[in-house]
Amino acid sequence: MWSDKNIINISDVFFICVKRGESHYVDKLPDHHLKHVVTGEMTVFDGDKELTVSSGQSIFLRRDHRIKIRKYPLEDEEFRCITFVFKRDFLKEYFQELGSKVCKKKKIMNGFPSSSILLSDIPSIRSLFLSMIPYLESESEPPAPIMKLKMREAVQTLLTTDDRFYPVLFDFTEDWKIDILDFLHTNYMYDLTLPEMANYTGRSLASFKRDFSLISDLSPEKWIINRRLEAAYELIVEGKGNLTSIMNKVGFKNRSHFTTSFKNKFGITPSIILNRYKNEIK
Repeated sequence: MWSDKNIINISDVFFICVKRGESHYVDKLPDHHLKHVVTGEMTVFDGDKELTVSSGQSIFLRRDHRIKIRKYPLEDEEFRCITFVFKRDFLKEYFQELGSKVCKKKKIMNGFPSSSILLSDIPSIRSLFLSMIPYLESESEPPAPIMKLKMREAVQTLLTTDDRFYPVLFDFTEDWKIDILDFLHTNYMYDLTLPEMANYTGRSLASFKRDFSLISDLSPEKWIINRRLEAAYELIVEGKGNLTSIMNKVGFKNRSHFTTSFKNKFGITPSIILNRYKNEIK
């Protein structure tokens, strides 16, 4: 199954293998992750919190949070991990099949206070991953239809494990409200006030602030600045214009503010990246 690969993705189920050395990465998760360590060990750094996920343990990571993950083998043991990635479209489709009872549950409960949730070793979680471990040893990749069924089983397992997963997984459920992240990803480049964001997404200002706090640890203003900087970085490395045009396209009006914010986030000025890109394509 592995050959020269160390990550295999089948229908948003990821099989990960690290044979030697250590692997470090920092990632802003755009989607919810459910990870299970089969062998080896993984450390999750979430702000000032550090969680160790050992062999046989599972952890849920909420989307839209910047998490540092360290994964590594122990002694002669490979690091192996199975990860479910729950994208919004998949969750919206799943929610539609569940019906109105989910909405009622969401209105009377809050989600988890943390973005990293270490799960208890209970039969339903254990059974979910035990049924998938043989694929790590198989010479062929798992069938996509089976992995799609496993994705649905994974969601149902979380929902039956703890009711607080309802508002976390289905934070878009109230029909009269526009999905906040969908709206901001589309309109981050515009100078919108908080009252305008609330109004455009069908919320009062208090409701907007409350709902936003459930999906991000950042304030709406900082989330937008962060999104603009990420968009600017992508445009620069893709060679999609000069710095002034890129800055304006993503919503920055002040060159000095743009440069300072960019360097604070990425540790390098945008002009250096732009010049590096130009030299690479010569």
